[in-house]
Amino acid sequence: MEKSDSKILLIDDDLFSRKLLQAMLQKVGCQIVEADSGEKGLELCQRNSPSLILLDAKMPGMDGFDCCRKIRQLPDGEHIPILMVTGLEDQSSVDQAFASGATDYVTKPVQMPILTGRVRYLLKAWQAEKEVRESNERFRLELRRAAEYVEALLPNTDDSRKSKENIQANIQINVQYQPSHTLGGDAFDYAWLDDNHLMFHLLDVAGHGVKSALLSVSILNILRKRTLQGADFYKPETVLTALNDVFQVSDNGEDYFTFWYGIYNTINRELTFASAGHPPAVLAMPEGDDYKTCYLDSDGIAIGLLPDFPFDVRKVEIPIGSSLYLFSDGVYEIPVGDDHKIWGLDAWAQALREHKKTKSTNLKPLSDKAFSINGGTNLEDDFSVLEICFST
Repeated sequence: MEKSDSKILLIDDDLFSRKLLQAMLQKVGCQIVEADSGEKGLELCQRNSPSLILLDAKMPGMDGFDCCRKIRQLPDGEHIPILMVTGLEDQSSVDQAFASGATDYVTKPVQMPILTGRVRYLLKAWQAEKEVRESNERFRLELRRAAEYVEALLPNTDDSRKSKENIQANIQINVQYQPSHTLGGDAFDYAWLDDNHLMFHLLDVAGHGVKSALLSVSILNILRKRTLQGADFYKPETVLTALNDVFQVSDNGEDYFTFWYGIYNTINRELTFASAGHPPAVLAMPEGDDYKTCYLDSDGIAIGLLPDFPFDVRKVEIPIGSSLYLFSDGVYEIPVGDDHKIWGLDAWAQALREHKKTKSTNLKPLSDKAFSINGGTNLEDDFSVLEICFST
């Protein structure tokens, strides 16, 4: 007799049928748990977590069809293979068995080779599905832990280490970060290089998952330590060039990232910036009782795609009362409607203008809007926004 850790729940009101089936199943080597009614079978199913259920279709009280439906409604009940044992051979009864949630069926009188063959097959299928579910759960846990790790490294609005300096400079910084269910590669940061120069940046590593997230963290740490060889952190184009020297794409075409980097001079209100294939920043400027927006972009391709690329640098004066928004493409590349058109950058800029009019420091309504446009489901990419408000 084979040995197995699997447990089979046998539900049949007829004692002789149960003993006959149990004798046939001895060759499979599984532990057998018996129930003489649908009600008892439902109870034992919840207590024993069987690997397979053999279920008689015709029983007094709760019949096999009703019992099958109720099992499928139990926690994890949808995953248990159910082999319906029935003396009914008409097509309507077979259809009813499958409609009730049966995985397969055998007809009475049961032949041992057929029964043991079906049982072995269903047990193997159940074990394979169980391993896939467990693997997926481990992967989801890994993603959650990676997301928590990334989020812990990113600055937040309540970062006391930086907020005091920002208040002194009449600058307020707000952030909103929501990792996707697949975990993208977004990261952002800001810091004072000296009393008069504020640095801020946002990057987006290609792809999803732990690999992209860890690469974004690696880049973030390099920038924080300011040990990037060849980079003058006051000159955005040199930072992009130095990063491009260090991070070239792998043989499989991965590991590149987009990047937006800016330096704000509080003395002359001048913003110097450079971009590497990243979405343009949006500058919202006062216009009477309203705000107008413009895109801040520069010529450049993603970091890592082409060595020795000459990155462009640009400058702009920031009007009093303006706000600058850095973000990744995940905030606006959201399918809309059945034709899957993209919500788009212009619509996102309009949402930022409307947000600015509220004078709120809370950016969560922006992510709520994106989720709503996405049908209330999690976004396919990270939602990352960095808002820098220049009050004077």
